[in-house]
Amino acid sequence: MYAALVLTRINRVYEPEVEVVTTEQPTQSPQTETITTDVDTTDWEVYNDDQFPLIISHPESLTVDVNTELEGYYIVDLSRTTPRTSIKIFISDEGFAGTAALAGSDFITSNGYTATNYDNIIYTIKVGEYFYTFDGTNAPNLQNELAEIINTVTLD
Repeated sequence: MYAALVLTRINRVYEPEVEVVTTEQPTQSPQTETITTDVDTTDWEVYNDDQFPLIISHPESLTVDVNTELEGYYIVDLSRTTPRTSIKIFISDEGFAGTAALAGSDFITSNGYTATNYDNIIYTIKVGEYFYTFDGTNAPNLQNELAEIINTVTLD
Protein backbone atom coordinates (compact mmCIF):
# COMPACT_ATOMS: atom_id res chain seq x y z
CA MET A 1 0.00 0.00 0.00
CA TYR A 2 2.79 2.39 0.98
CA ALA A 3 4.67 1.64 -2.26
CA ALA A 4 1.59 2.45 -4.35
CA LEU A 5 1.19 5.76 -2.55
CA VAL A 6 4.85 6.66 -3.11
CA LEU A 7 4.65 5.76 -6.82
CA THR A 8 1.52 7.85 -7.23
CA ARG A 9 3.25 10.87 -5.69
CA ILE A 10 6.39 10.37 -7.75
CA ASN A 11 4.39 10.12 -10.98
CA ARG A 12 2.61 13.36 -10.16
CA VAL A 13 5.89 15.17 -9.59
CA TYR A 14 7.20 14.10 -12.99
CA GLU A 15 4.02 14.63 -14.96
CA PRO A 16 4.66 17.14 -17.72
CA GLU A 17 2.72 20.34 -17.48
CA VAL A 18 0.17 20.67 -20.22
CA GLU A 19 -1.11 23.99 -21.40
CA VAL A 20 -4.87 23.96 -21.62
CA VAL A 21 -6.19 25.92 -24.56
CA THR A 22 -9.88 26.70 -24.67
CA THR A 23 -11.49 27.61 -27.95
CA GLU A 24 -15.10 28.52 -28.32
CA GLN A 25 -17.08 26.20 -30.51
CA PRO A 26 -19.90 27.67 -32.52
CA THR A 27 -23.18 26.43 -31.13
CA GLN A 28 -26.08 25.45 -33.27
CA SER A 29 -29.62 25.60 -32.10
CA PRO A 30 -31.25 22.19 -32.17
CA GLN A 31 -33.09 21.39 -35.35
CA THR A 32 -36.84 21.44 -34.93
CA GLU A 33 -38.61 18.71 -36.80
CA THR A 34 -42.02 19.21 -38.28
CA ILE A 35 -44.43 16.74 -39.75
CA THR A 36 -45.81 17.24 -43.21
CA THR A 37 -48.45 15.08 -44.84
CA ASP A 38 -50.13 15.05 -48.21
CA VAL A 39 -53.53 14.19 -46.76
CA ASP A 40 -56.50 15.82 -48.49
CA THR A 41 -58.54 17.44 -45.70
CA THR A 42 -61.14 19.22 -47.83
CA ASP A 43 -63.98 16.94 -46.70
CA TRP A 44 -62.93 16.71 -43.05
CA GLU A 45 -65.27 17.66 -40.23
CA VAL A 46 -64.43 19.81 -37.21
CA TYR A 47 -64.92 18.58 -33.65
CA ASN A 48 -64.93 21.15 -30.84
CA ASP A 49 -65.03 19.53 -27.40
CA ASP A 50 -67.29 21.19 -24.85
CA GLN A 51 -65.39 19.98 -21.74
CA PHE A 52 -61.72 20.57 -22.63
CA PRO A 53 -59.80 22.90 -24.93
CA LEU A 54 -59.68 20.61 -27.97
CA ILE A 55 -60.56 21.43 -31.57
CA ILE A 56 -59.64 18.88 -34.23
CA SER A 57 -60.41 18.23 -37.84
CA HIS A 58 -60.96 14.58 -38.71
CA PRO A 59 -61.98 12.44 -41.69
CA GLU A 60 -65.76 12.46 -42.10
CA SER A 61 -65.72 8.65 -42.07
CA LEU A 62 -64.85 8.71 -38.35
CA THR A 63 -67.55 9.28 -35.74
CA VAL A 64 -66.77 11.06 -32.47
CA ASP A 65 -67.78 9.68 -29.07
CA VAL A 66 -66.74 10.69 -25.57
CA ASN A 67 -65.94 8.21 -22.80
CA THR A 68 -65.34 9.09 -19.15
CA GLU A 69 -65.26 5.55 -17.75
CA LEU A 70 -61.47 5.28 -17.37
CA GLU A 71 -60.59 6.98 -14.09
CA GLY A 72 -58.36 10.00 -14.52
CA TYR A 73 -58.93 10.28 -18.27
CA TYR A 74 -61.45 11.96 -20.52
CA ILE A 75 -61.39 10.05 -23.80
CA VAL A 76 -62.43 11.33 -27.21
CA ASP A 77 -62.82 8.35 -29.55
CA LEU A 78 -62.68 8.78 -33.33
CA SER A 79 -63.87 5.49 -34.80
CA ARG A 80 -65.53 3.60 -37.59
CA THR A 81 -66.73 0.02 -37.81
CA THR A 82 -65.65 -0.99 -41.33
CA PRO A 83 -62.79 -1.59 -41.19
CA ARG A 84 -62.73 -1.43 -37.41
CA THR A 85 -60.60 1.61 -36.63
CA SER A 86 -60.17 3.79 -33.56
CA ILE A 87 -58.06 6.81 -32.69
CA LYS A 88 -58.35 7.68 -29.02
CA ILE A 89 -57.45 11.04 -27.48
CA PHE A 90 -56.78 10.71 -23.76
CA ILE A 91 -56.98 14.00 -21.85
CA SER A 92 -55.78 14.23 -18.25
CA ASP A 93 -54.34 16.66 -15.76
CA GLU A 94 -52.20 13.87 -14.27
CA GLY A 95 -49.99 12.75 -17.16
CA PHE A 96 -49.82 11.09 -20.56
CA ALA A 97 -51.45 7.70 -21.13
CA GLY A 98 -49.13 4.73 -21.61
CA THR A 99 -45.97 6.41 -22.88
CA ALA A 100 -43.68 6.17 -19.84
CA ALA A 101 -41.41 3.45 -21.28
CA LEU A 102 -41.46 4.64 -24.90
CA ALA A 103 -38.79 6.61 -26.74
CA GLY A 104 -40.08 9.42 -28.91
CA SER A 105 -38.91 12.40 -30.92
CA ASP A 106 -40.04 15.97 -30.38
CA PHE A 107 -41.37 18.23 -33.10
CA ILE A 108 -43.37 21.43 -33.47
CA THR A 109 -46.90 21.27 -34.89
CA SER A 110 -48.08 23.78 -37.47
CA ASN A 111 -50.05 25.46 -34.64
CA GLY A 112 -46.85 25.89 -32.60
CA TYR A 113 -47.25 23.15 -29.98
CA THR A 114 -44.30 21.04 -28.90
CA ALA A 115 -45.33 17.44 -29.46
CA THR A 116 -43.68 14.05 -29.13
CA ASN A 117 -43.99 11.36 -31.81
CA TYR A 118 -43.79 7.70 -30.82
CA ASP A 119 -43.30 5.69 -34.05
CA ASN A 120 -46.01 7.64 -35.94
CA ILE A 121 -48.71 5.84 -33.97
CA ILE A 122 -48.85 7.71 -30.63
CA TYR A 123 -48.38 11.44 -30.11
CA THR A 124 -48.38 13.54 -26.96
CA ILE A 125 -48.80 17.26 -26.35
CA LYS A 126 -48.91 19.14 -23.04
CA VAL A 127 -50.61 22.52 -23.00
CA GLY A 128 -51.24 24.33 -19.73
CA GLU A 129 -52.43 21.87 -17.12
CA TYR A 130 -53.60 19.24 -19.60
CA PHE A 131 -51.79 16.24 -21.07
CA TYR A 132 -53.10 15.04 -24.44
CA THR A 133 -52.26 11.53 -25.69
CA PHE A 134 -53.32 10.75 -29.26
CA ASP A 135 -53.32 6.96 -29.61
CA GLY A 136 -53.54 5.48 -33.09
CA THR A 137 -52.54 1.91 -32.22
CA ASN A 138 -55.98 0.71 -33.37
CA ALA A 139 -55.74 2.71 -36.60
CA PRO A 140 -52.50 1.65 -38.32
CA ASN A 141 -54.05 2.39 -41.73
CA LEU A 142 -54.63 6.04 -40.69
CA GLN A 143 -51.09 7.05 -39.71
CA ASN A 144 -50.99 9.98 -42.16
CA GLU A 145 -54.44 11.16 -41.05
CA LEU A 146 -53.37 10.95 -37.40
CA ALA A 147 -50.26 12.99 -38.17
CA GLU A 148 -52.45 15.61 -39.85
CA ILE A 149 -54.83 15.68 -36.87
CA ILE A 150 -51.85 16.29 -34.57
CA ASN A 151 -50.35 18.89 -36.85
CA THR A 152 -53.53 20.98 -36.99
CA VAL A 153 -55.04 20.48 -33.52
CA THR A 154 -55.97 23.53 -31.43
CA LEU A 155 -55.62 23.14 -27.66
CA ASP A 156 -56.13 26.63 -26.18
